Amino acid sequence: MNIQCILKKRKNKTMKHIKLFEKFTKDYMKKIDLKDFKKIKKGSKIKYMGGSVSVVDNNGYVLTLKGEDGKTFTVNKAQFDHGGMIIERKTYQEKFKEEEATYKEMINNPNQRVYDMVDFAQFTTGGMTQKQWEMFMYGRYKKDLQSKDTKIKEKMYKVLNKWLGESVTESSSKDGGDKSNGNSHHDDHTSKSIAQHWKDIYGEEFNSKYPAIAKIVKSRPGIDKRELKRIWDETYGENFEEQYPALWQKMD
Repeated sequence: MNIQCILKKRKNKTMKHIKLFEKFTKDYMKKIDLKDFKKIKKGSKIKYMGGSVSVVDNNGYVLTLKGEDGKTFTVNKAQFDHGGMIIERKTYQEKFKEEEATYKEMINNPNQRVYDMVDFAQFTTGGMTQKQWEMFMYGRYKKDLQSKDTKIKEKMYKVLNKWLGESVTESSSKDGGDKSNGNSHHDDHTSKSIAQHWKDIYGEEFNSKYPAIAKIVKSRPGIDKRELKRIWDETYGENFEEQYPALWQKMD
């Protein structure tokens, strides 16, 4: 299985609204057992009526919640059954381990490179910091990127596993914009910049038209237009620079 096939599968999942990194433990309009309701901990990040809220207190029957506007309010179990949602957050390493079979296949596949593994790891977890990504692209591990040697790929697998094990969870990076994670405000700015240029030039929503590429852009701290071109060319089989010259010229 090559990286293009993997990316296409991920794109199809996105279009079917399947969350890659989140598992719903309680959806809206669904009842929750009282014993599980009582287990909702203080400090938890949950959803209520579409908004993100923090749990300030739980007496077993009533939740005290704090909204993004700083205001607190209470909801009982019946209200939470109707308008509450609980999402189980996974660590980057857990996401990495879920794809263990794919990595083993890539390691044993003589046509797969170290780069394909790194690319896949960042796409499916979004967990590498900017510094770690640059170590692969421009630093210590650059010489190994094109290697198809099994032993080198096994070594890089261990490096990725160690790095992602040290990373914070995705929920921390989303909720707080954790600078140590590298997927913070700079990353959002890059993603929004490309999306905004696309909207201005072509009058379309980039994120909805090309969700797979949009997710990659968001997970890649400081991605430049040459790297975007390579990913685009491999994913869609067309020359990004030639097909979209106006956007190419606007990107720094």
